[in-house]
Amino acid sequence: MLNTIKTHILLPLMGRVGTATAALLVGYGVQGDLAYQVGAYVIAGSALVYDLIADWYVNRRVR
Repeated sequence: MLNTIKTHILLPLMGRVGTATAALLVGYGVQGDLAYQVGAYVIAGSALVYDLIADWYVNRRVR
């Protein structure tokens, strides 16, 4: 079940979070360069959270 959620929900969502955030910021009138920068930070933060969750999951299975 967790693998299905990861494959069909989390992985596609992670690839689109930055784009959605950047599009939202552009809609509010934020300059394009800043919107891309914030989108990159969101993607990097999502990748970091994913890494921490994956590390927790692997450590839990090892025990």
